[in-house]
Amino acid sequence: VIAPYDPVEQSLLAVNEAPTAEHWLGTDQFGRDVLTRIIYGARTSLVLGLLSPALAALIGTALGLAGGYFGGWPDRLLGRVVDLLLAFPALLLGILVAAVLSSGFWSMVAVLTIAFAPRFARIARDISKEFEHISPEDLQTRLPEITADSAEARDAVALRAEKARPIGRG
Repeated sequence: VIAPYDPVEQSLLAVNEAPTAEHWLGTDQFGRDVLTRIIYGARTSLVLGLLSPALAALIGTALGLAGGYFGGWPDRLLGRVVDLLLAFPALLLGILVAAVLSSGFWSMVAVLTIAFAPRFARIARDISKEFEHISPEDLQTRLPEITADSAEARDAVALRAEKARPIGRG
């Protein structure tokens, strides 16, 4: 829909043309429009790059919040599974999942989702544990205080990083 030409359409009359108003990035050795081929090639990468992190965030956050909310054995089980997944290098985990499933786009989505979901789960669980001792009524009055504490912590980390910068660097 966005691409101006068919990505596989060849034209012997337009072989290796330089960029023009008709072909913004020119044509290749088969007379195919380069911009169209870039757009078609980027579709899969963009969907993969947006879908996998979104699924990882959704699944990991839901699992982390559930573990933090329920506590007890569900929390311990989730913690061990997250530790196990984080112990594997992402590349090795990807090869393992790809071997179990199959090669293809959806397998890649699953691999990236499984590789990144534990990070979201751990962060969501830790955040839910911070708020477990605060009642919903108390949260409304303490939220500005919690936000201010977070800002102070961020500023302290930034100041410490600034002081730790080696001499002669920036």
